[in-house]
Amino acid sequence: MGNDLWSALRSNPRVLEIDLHRVTYLGSGGGRAFLSTLRAARPHGTRVIVTHTSAQAFGTGVTSEEVLDACGSAPASPGTGTPVPVHESDKRGDRLRGRTGVESVRPTCRPRSIEGSFGVRADDGVHPPAERQLPRDADHVPLGRTARGPIAVTGFLLVPRGAAPRGGWPVISWGHGATGVGPVCAPSRHANLYPSSDQYAETDMIEHLVQDGYAVVGTDYPGLGFPDTVENFPQTDLESRSVIDAVLAARQAPTQLGRQWFAVGHSQGGTPVLRVGEDAARWAPGLRFLGTVALAPPSHFAAVMDETGAARPPVNVGLAVLGSYIAVGAHLYSPRIQYTNVLAPRLAAQIPLAKKLCADELDIYLNNVQLQRIGNPHWARNATLRRFIDSLEPAKGRSAGPILLLQGERDQTVPVEVTTALNKELCDLGDVVNYRIYADANHESVLSASYKDVAAWLRDRLQGQPAPSTCQSRAAH
Repeated sequence: MGNDLWSALRSNPRVLEIDLHRVTYLGSGGGRAFLSTLRAARPHGTRVIVTHTSAQAFGTGVTSEEVLDACGSAPASPGTGTPVPVHESDKRGDRLRGRTGVESVRPTCRPRSIEGSFGVRADDGVHPPAERQLPRDADHVPLGRTARGPIAVTGFLLVPRGAAPRGGWPVISWGHGATGVGPVCAPSRHANLYPSSDQYAETDMIEHLVQDGYAVVGTDYPGLGFPDTVENFPQTDLESRSVIDAVLAARQAPTQLGRQWFAVGHSQGGTPVLRVGEDAARWAPGLRFLGTVALAPPSHFAAVMDETGAARPPVNVGLAVLGSYIAVGAHLYSPRIQYTNVLAPRLAAQIPLAKKLCADELDIYLNNVQLQRIGNPHWARNATLRRFIDSLEPAKGRSAGPILLLQGERDQTVPVEVTTALNKELCDLGDVVNYRIYADANHESVLSASYKDVAAWLRDRLQGQPAPSTCQSRAAH
């Protein structure tokens, strides 16, 4: 279905009619292709009309809220030039699966106050979800800054059911993996905290953490979640500050949160949480930072740039997606960096869609683009781009807390050799690092494969036990 839709859209029709008369069920894969087409039609100026729809046909693959996100506006009648939602579903949104210890709520993505606000929802299992906004003059709760001043960030807050322990719930600030750079890609806009309805690896870990007695707050990262903005992907300094600010903002919600907290992140989120330990004492002096858990964190970005520049057919589409998002973030970092400084011209021409499509959707789209190259092999000639790439590295200074570094040996996204090199760099900085490799785990399954170790490591830190280290020079720890 996806190939047929993209083939039809490539001819830039004025009107594209999607007739679902013969569709009896549309699963998550077909649903992603359907939503991708709706989003891609908007910058092309194509009017999309969906006919012969039914709630049964869409099963659990797509919700009406996702269709409205893709449409970019409220429902409209046929013939108005706005894609028509396929059906109406429960307006409260879907709930997280496995509902034994936590109930998910959809956080706000459009706080009324653009500067100095962090929209969060909390559910303590008794009271209705409560939305809390920080006041505009809450200078004591920094929300992230750029050269132009404070920036607003959205996110979510999940709290265990029942009464909080003495001292309040320990807090985990979650750094999410790459989802995309457009507003609709923000985790807090989706019931399973990810823009693809069939992706639950991170969601499952978050749910386990809440069931184990942790309040989990998650930032969407700066630029991700507000209309007409894109994420500063993957600016580690801004993202790490956002991970810290999320904890401070969550404390303004009417919940009993304790002073002890951790930073935990996967994939893209693993990089900024490693930087958190360097800044936690400075930005959150009234709290007690206990350590970092980083799962499959990207690093050595200069090598990634070299790899994109050397890529030849058949190209790795996942690498093309990553390169596209890096180009978006690099241009936001400095207008002196043009998209073609990062990407080959044909891929650079896809940036308007890369800003709108989430990661899985962009992967589908780029699979239908005949790419001969991915990156610019001469990227390092741009001094500003070199500074940007260097700024992304997680290992800049010593962490104030211990680190649990986790990696799957079968990871094809972040190879084990890359994380092993990062481990040495962290040890050389003097960090207390416990590095573990899971032989049968890949980039996603490392989350489930490592959870028992994660839970035990977090529990030991709460109990005040010394953190173990696998660094050779610190074996005594």
